[in-house]
Amino acid sequence: RFKKDLILYKNALEKHDRIIFIGVTSAPEKGETKEYKAFFDKFLHMPFPDYPSRLMIWKNAIQNRIQHHTSSHHYHNESSYCRDPIEHLDLSTLAQISQGFSAGSICYTVKKTLTARRVQRLDKLPASEAEFLNTLAQQSIKLNTGSTSFDVYHDFTAKITGLNDEKNRVKNEKDSSHGMNNSGNATQADGKKKSSSKKKK
Repeated sequence: RFKKDLILYKNALEKHDRIIFIGVTSAPEKGETKEYKAFFDKFLHMPFPDYPSRLMIWKNAIQNRIQHHTSSHHYHNESSYCRDPIEHLDLSTLAQISQGFSAGSICYTVKKTLTARRVQRLDKLPASEAEFLNTLAQQSIKLNTGSTSFDVYHDFTAKITGLNDEKNRVKNEKDSSHGMNNSGNATQADGKKKSSSKKKK
């Protein structure tokens, strides 16, 4: 809606203004490649987190959430939190079932599950994996995180970087060079045939 205004605003800027435009999308293939290249200077593909990354995200998100509530609401006491608050959680299971979810979805799930009241009761009722499932199930999941998704982003990257054009240029040069060689060979062969026929005569 504001594309034209944004372009005008960008064109009016000078280098010393030191302003960075950052665009984020989960479906870059739906946009116009020419417009992307005309507006942005660099492009970066951020894939969905793999298993080790999800494991780390779950652990850090839960620990940070607990620390946030215990420090801001003064729920901390020695008897309640002398042990690891997530020692009863199977983070490996959470990492497995969250395949295809973004890091934002995982962090949101932790935020909605570990409320201030729930954190206060962790010493009496430790958190379980099942508590996170309902909220996680409500998040948007990208089931096409396999080869289909990879192909989409691979094609987009090839277009946006000009790699396709370069590949086509090299291919055309090879084809034309190959065609010229074949033509030269055919001419030489034809010349040999003519010379041999003259000798026979």
